[in-house]
Amino acid sequence: MLVSNIWTKIIDQQVSIASTESRLGALATKVESLGRLYASSGRYFPLEMLVRHLEVISCREGGDPGWVPATLQGVGVSVARLLDVYNRLYTAKDSVWLTSGDELHILKVLSALLSDFASTPSKVPLSERRQFTVVCQDAVSTYLGELYMRQTQETTAMVSTFRDIQAKLERVSS
Repeated sequence: MLVSNIWTKIIDQQVSIASTESRLGALATKVESLGRLYASSGRYFPLEMLVRHLEVISCREGGDPGWVPATLQGVGVSVARLLDVYNRLYTAKDSVWLTSGDELHILKVLSALLSDFASTPSKVPLSERRQFTVVCQDAVSTYLGELYMRQTQETTAMVSTFRDIQAKLERVSS
């Protein structure tokens, strides 16, 4: 709890001192520099709390959906671990995304994360790639199923994005 509070204060302080244009970039730099020191220890690098807090800020700021995963991969967090964390965040159905301005924010981040892997499968070791690809395919199917139930212009665009990812994942697995 103490570590989480310290991280929250560091992140919030960084957000408050940076200008609007450079806020997310400065935050990414701060998280990367501290992450390199502490990412190897789950005790001092509470990944799930960090992902959620950074994504709430990203959602409110309208940031690029891929910046948090890219930042965390930069400090050594694996794509597989990130997918697990983001999938749990998505399935929690937290109302914070709606109140932060974008109900589909986590799905957009997941699409960026999955698209990045599908385009660069070498980010996952060869020995784990086949199994991880199957996990990704299952996740995409789940997201598509939920998107089909919501018929809006934005969800239609997301369906198209996830279908493209699905096609790329098929090529990776074959």
